[in-house]
Amino acid sequence: MKRVKLFVALFCFLFTTSALAADPATPEEIYENVLKGVKVLQALGAEGLPAFNDPKGEFVWKDTYVQVYECDASRIVGQINPALRQWTPEKFHSIVDKKGNRITKMICDQPYQVSAGIYDDSMSLEELTAISN
Repeated sequence: MKRVKLFVALFCFLFTTSALAADPATPEEIYENVLKGVKVLQALGAEGLPAFNDPKGEFVWKDTYVQVYECDASRIVGQINPALRQWTPEKFHSIVDKKGNRITKMICDQPYQVSAGIYDDSMSLEELTAISN
C-alpha cells in the first residue's frame, strides 16, 4: 500500500480559487474530501492522480478543491489554476509561507501530500483541529 500523508492546509496559500458558490465548503466537507483523496492514492497510486485534475470531478466542489503535492515529481496535481500545474521543479521547491519557510521542504517527506485549503478565518485553530480528531 502506498504511503500517503494527510495534510489539511490550515493556512491560505498565495493562491485563491476563482470558483464562486452559493454555499462555501465546510471544514468538515474539506476534511472528508481530503480523506477520500488519500484513499484514492492509497488504492491506485499514480493511476489515481488524473481524478484530481478534473475541474468537474469529485475533488472540485463548492468554492474549493483537493490538490496533491506529487513530491517525487516536484509538481502539484489538482490545482484548479492550469498555470500552477505547469510549474517547474524549481518553482515547486520555492513555495514559501508568510514566514519564509519552504512549504514543500516541510511537507514532502512522502511521495504524495493531499491537501485542501480552508478559506474561512472565522474558525479557530482549535475548532479545525477538533474536526480531524
